[in-house]
Parts: sequence; structure tokens; C-alpha cells
Amino acid sequence: MLFLLLLFYNHFFIIMEHKLSPYVLRCYNSNFDDDSEDLFWDGKRTNQYLYLDKINNHDLFDVLAKYLEGQRTDAPRKVSDEKMLFQVSDLTIDSKNRIIHGYIQKGNWGTPGKIFNYANPDEQPRELKNTDAVLLKYFFYFYIPKCKKEAICIFHHIGQYGVKTLFSDSFKDVFRNISRGLRLQYNPMQYGNIYEKWSNAALKEIKIRKFKLLRSDVADQLKSISTDFDAYLVIRASRKKPFRISLSGFREKDSIEAKMVEMLEKEHGCQVSGSFELDGHKRVLKVGYKQSISSDIILEEDEINQDNGELDHLKLLKLTKKVVKDIADRIY
Repeated sequence: MLFLLLLFYNHFFIIMEHKLSPYVLRCYNSNFDDDSEDLFWDGKRTNQYLYLDKINNHDLFDVLAKYLEGQRTDAPRKVSDEKMLFQVSDLTIDSKNRIIHGYIQKGNWGTPGKIFNYANPDEQPRELKNTDAVLLKYFFYFYIPKCKKEAICIFHHIGQYGVKTLFSDSFKDVFRNISRGLRLQYNPMQYGNIYEKWSNAALKEIKIRKFKLLRSDVADQLKSISTDFDAYLVIRASRKKPFRISLSGFREKDSIEAKMVEMLEKEHGCQVSGSFELDGHKRVLKVGYKQSISSDIILEEDEINQDNGELDHLKLLKLTKKVVKDIADRIY
């Protein structure tokens, strides 16, 4: 039934989607057992996990702060064996509240090209040499409370690109050295663990990414402008006849909403998310199969203002703090 709305309420967008990906950090030690009967939020026993402020007499907060301070340089650094530069910037270390946040700037080189000014087509294009790298800013946020076996971290993505792997790979050896060979686990938060309170949230619109039923000539024209974009379809209810659907409808296995999403994902390879509202607050959530994998939080344009394409830092920080508090209320 909802699929028929595609014929009436749809718009085509070119975007670089911003989203936040929450993770919970843990350190497992098979040789450790404190006989605790406590369980983590995902049902695992806590007895063989270390307190993160007591890892071989090291505090993860201090180790991470020192590492990131060392990565904050005037010029970008080269990633070993890769055509990639990165740099830590705008670093804030709040020792009192045990919070660390900042940006990792990352970019690749190796492919020459041209840079055009879309606002002024008559301007002469600039050459992009094979040694040039365009660095994008990705936000990160860590909350590492004392006397806890879990910490919370948030990594920012732009489109399909992020810095979680870059960070975890570069920090890996540092952590192994202080922990005597242990590994820091990055566990993606599961959908239901954060957003149970959104079950009764009202659907405002549906966003369908990678929609393949678009006319090929339209897609070809868009690719002639740029190949670096995400295309998606938006289904909005009319103001006179709003959707009478909540988030819970998408989570019921045999519901019309769940069947629609399953058809779009399995038959057309789409990714489906919904914009929901609850008590005056809005949130974009994935409603398809991928909701069970992680709880990526898609940022709405009206939620995080952009100034010439750059996110408003204070609003991004405020939103991230709300997300972290929501997670902390559920896991601690």
C-alpha cells in the first residue's frame, strides 16, 4: 500500500549524507575472571572484561588522550603503505568529565583531476595533481567513565566514508603495548538498544536510497555532473492525510510496512530509512534489515546547519552529547 505512494509523493535528491555511528568499547582478557554475575546490555557476562581505567595499571582515558595529542600536528601525516593523509585537529580533552572529542581530517591522493566551481561555471578549473589530497573533516567523540568496563565512542561518516577503521588500526599497536597484547573491542550499538523509546514515534516520511527504478537517462545526466553522490527517493504524506504509522509497525515481521521494506531491499537493493517524530523531537532511523546491524544516526539538514557545506560544530556536539547520554542511560 505504501509503495503506491511512490507514484504521488516523490522527489529526487543529490546528497552527501552525514551520520553518526555509535560504538561501545570493551577489553576482553581470557586470563581474567572476577567472578561477577553481572551482564552487559547485550547479555554477555562481564566477568572476563577489564575495567577500562585499570588496564595493566593504565587508564584508557589517559592513554587515548596522550595518543591523540601526539597525532595533533601542523601538517597531515602519511598513512603507512597507503596513499592517504590524515591529521587530528580541534582536539578537546575534558579530564573532569572524561570526554575527548575532535576531528580527524582524511584524504587520498594518486588520481589527477580538475576542480570546477559550480557557482561560477566561467571560472577556470583548477588542476588536481596526482600528489594532491583533499582532506575532509570527520568528527569523533569518546566518553570513558571511571570504574566501568565499557566506554562509548561516536564516529562521524560523510556518505560512505569514515575514519573508524583508520583510527582503530592506528591506535591498535599503542593499546597492545600498554595492555600486554590485549585487543580493544569496538562493538556497534544495536538498533533496539538505543531506540526502544522511539517505538511509538510517528512516521513523517520515508527515504529510499539506491532506488533503481529511476530512468536511466536521468541517472546518466547526473553522473555526467559527478559520480560522487548518493541518490534517494523521498515519500512524504500530504498535510491533509498524514501517515498513521509508527516505528513499531516496521519492526513487526508480517506487517505491511515490513513487507514493503523487504521488497525494496531484496528485489531492488534499496536502503530504507524513515523520518520519525516523538514529543516534538525528530530522528531519522533505518527501518530495513540493516537496523539489526547497527544504529547509525542519519543527520537531517535542518537539524545540523551547514555553513558552506561544513557542519555547525556546536550543534553537532550538542546532538552527540544527547546520543551519548541516551546510550549511557541504557548501559550503565
